[in-house]
Amino acid sequence: DAAETLRNQDWFTQSNAVQSNKSLYINYSKEAETLLFDSLPWLNGCLGESFSLPDKPGKKRRKLYLLKAGEQTPVEVTLPDNKFNFKPLQTGAPIQMKGEFDASDRFNALQFSKREGGVDWDIFPEQIGVVDHVNKSKSLIHVVIKRGLETIIPFKELPKIFKVGDAVLIKVSQSTGKHGTRTRVINCRGTSHMPSSSIFKPFSETVRVSNGLGFTENDIFIDRPLIESFSIENGGSVTGHAVINFNKKRSTWGWKALTIKDVNT
Repeated sequence: DAAETLRNQDWFTQSNAVQSNKSLYINYSKEAETLLFDSLPWLNGCLGESFSLPDKPGKKRRKLYLLKAGEQTPVEVTLPDNKFNFKPLQTGAPIQMKGEFDASDRFNALQFSKREGGVDWDIFPEQIGVVDHVNKSKSLIHVVIKRGLETIIPFKELPKIFKVGDAVLIKVSQSTGKHGTRTRVINCRGTSHMPSSSIFKPFSETVRVSNGLGFTENDIFIDRPLIESFSIENGGSVTGHAVINFNKKRSTWGWKALTIKDVNT
């Protein structure tokens, strides 16, 4: 009876029925998404560059850098560039995302917005690393940041060419794919600050030399090129700096001489 009363009123009889409710859903889509994803936390992030794969030049994708809850190093994810409206923002801009990582660490993006109060690249912690190798023939350097975190940087991405033993301030992101975890440098510059003693330390010790290789009394390894360059002899005293090093053959961490300052026979 109540429904019949409404149906017989002038405002109802004079109205034209619409063919679809689609416009209603569109008008309230943002409110619906807010309600639907309310239980998911916002993940702080920064906008990466757009790109396309060589075999799919017409399908642009977009890199995003997100900070998982409780993590300090941002992860890199990719989305179709038209998934959200990224055009008003520049690379590095502060953003926030709602979504979920699956078991393979692929990110399902659900909501996106600009993050107010942030600055470009602000989710990346600046860490101090040390240059432990310079490959001039391939125009790149290798940097150790901490145990299990190291990266390669081409000369063209550096403000200057660093030398072995130089400390650098570095920002990196990590992404996981079918080939494992990949580390990418966001920014790198020189610094006068010393790296952590957990990756770089001074030493002054007696050396045991055998078959052209050296080991100090505290098991710092001195490779053949340094032994030959500085004419280090068995029983001599060596002063220098060592870097943390992973021995792939033994699957163990140890120390390796990086620079030699002084040698006394």
